[in-house]
Amino acid sequence: MPKPAKNILEQIELLKVRGFTGADATAGSAEHRDLMRWLMNNSYYRLSGYWRYHQKNPHAGENWFVDGSVAEVRAAYDFDTGLRSYLSEGLAVIEVTFRSRLAYFVATELGPDAYLDAATYIDQVHKASGDRLRDQLLDDIGRDLDRSKERFIAHHVNAGETVPVWAAVEALSFGTVSKMYALLADTAVRTKVSKSFEVSSYRLMESIIRSLVTLRNTCAHHGRVWNRIPDIACPVLKPLKVESHGIYQQTPWGWVVMVRHMVDRIHGDARYSDDLNAFLDANANLLDGLKYPRNH
Repeated sequence: MPKPAKNILEQIELLKVRGFTGADATAGSAEHRDLMRWLMNNSYYRLSGYWRYHQKNPHAGENWFVDGSVAEVRAAYDFDTGLRSYLSEGLAVIEVTFRSRLAYFVATELGPDAYLDAATYIDQVHKASGDRLRDQLLDDIGRDLDRSKERFIAHHVNAGETVPVWAAVEALSFGTVSKMYALLADTAVRTKVSKSFEVSSYRLMESIIRSLVTLRNTCAHHGRVWNRIPDIACPVLKPLKVESHGIYQQTPWGWVVMVRHMVDRIHGDARYSDDLNAFLDANANLLDGLKYPRNH
């Protein structure tokens, strides 16, 4: 059964009891009203993902604060909002380019409608569930196309034509497109896609895209990136690991490094990374939450 809901004043009192600096602002003061507004607009639960960084061991129920303040948590929250904006911009570039290149190589090597043929994909079985991934993928493709309101999809459907892959990928979810790539039986096609991104291994490319799909979904739903341990870690290319390797493994920093690198390679210049680096440099005191996220 869920815990009883607490009103805003009770939430502030709880933070005060736990030693959160700034939660003890005098009732009725500008600081107190501002804190009330912040909690009302963003929710205690959402914000707890940021102040947990400053608590003893919330995973074990030790929720008292060992450091941190309202001002510091607000700074981290605002930083994360800005970071999501930069990452969303970069992910849009990567996603559009990946869709385009995958469609190009599938169309030219296998045929415009080969993506609808079961023989195009590996007949792989999910180890845990026993589901046939190829069948699930074809169902997902059909469902995404059926749901699409895009006129270019309706044009082909109304004409009784198969939707060619270069049109289909524009209507499929990024998750579905990533599964298409991962299950392609023709490894030569997968390799051509990966090498177009200067990634030598198609399996490595598969892992990168799979992780970036989760990051895209996190950003799209305004989820927390800062102090988050990715469910699916993003592999980082060896030449990009210029600091201690630990900061790239199962960390948001791995996402940042790979998005930054891939966008620059796609654009052929450093405009994106220059802007992102300037933002990161301006918030250098918060980078530990990207490089050393705490598992609570």
